[in-house]
Amino acid sequence: MHLTIKSDYALRTLIYLGSQSDVTSMVTIKEIATTYNLPTSQIKRIARELEVIGYLEIIDGKKGYIKLAIPPSQITLGAVIKSTESLDLLECFNHEQNQCIISPACQLKPILSEALQAFLHVLEKYTLQDLVNNKTDLHSLFLIFK
Repeated sequence: MHLTIKSDYALRTLIYLGSQSDVTSMVTIKEIATTYNLPTSQIKRIARELEVIGYLEIIDGKKGYIKLAIPPSQITLGAVIKSTESLDLLECFNHEQNQCIISPACQLKPILSEALQAFLHVLEKYTLQDLVNNKTDLHSLFLIFK
């Protein structure tokens, strides 16, 4: 499975916030974008989506502060991927757009569906906390690339 930039940026944003010494501290969207050398507009868009899901709290204003809304231990990687990715691996996964003539007899969909479930099952075992246990290393890298 190929993860999109949307998931990449969402995970990077969550990692940055989860790596703060106080995970309830507020940081600016621009700070995250600058640290990762990413477009501020993209991080802002992702932050809004993560807020709707319930992972972030956004304080609107001139600078646009954000923070984690829940502890890193409660954010599973599987849930992040499910909320940021289309899990329609092939056309036949989307009943409304399926035009494939062999769908009724095709054996590929159940195999890919099983593989997708295994992929998500592994990601559900891990949380944001697992990604930020090395806060010292992360902070060193964030400082180098700011």
